[in-house]
Amino acid sequence: MRTLIGGALRAVVVMVLAVALLRAAIWLLDGDDPAANADIGVGVVPLVVAAVVAFVWAFVDARRQTSAAAQRLWAVAAVVCGVAAAVRAMDSVGDAVLLGVVGLGIVGAPAYLGSVIGGAHRAALPPAAGPAH
Repeated sequence: MRTLIGGALRAVVVMVLAVALLRAAIWLLDGDDPAANADIGVGVVPLVVAAVVAFVWAFVDARRQTSAAAQRLWAVAAVVCGVAAAVRAMDSVGDAVLLGVVGLGIVGAPAYLGSVIGGAHRAALPPAAGPAH
């Protein structure tokens, strides 16, 4: 149950950060003019944010616990992000499937990589020393 809740929490944080930074980027580029059209490249902002946050957070998770535990957490987070992206695009079944797979991959692949690297980094660290007497 902790894995499901932790994964869902991570997914919500990733999605909120991605949307918040997208809105900030649009506001910075367009200012207060709602008629201004943002550059299409701004749409990449949430994808990059989601991937970077997933990688870094999974790395930290794998350093604090096992790599497998971090991978389970982030597998749940990736599925939640994929389902959320698919539900958001329910106008078209093709778009929903595509966005669901993209949402799953944008979070899942960097998180897996981050957890593997974090687990390897944890294994390479010397064991913690006990209290000095």
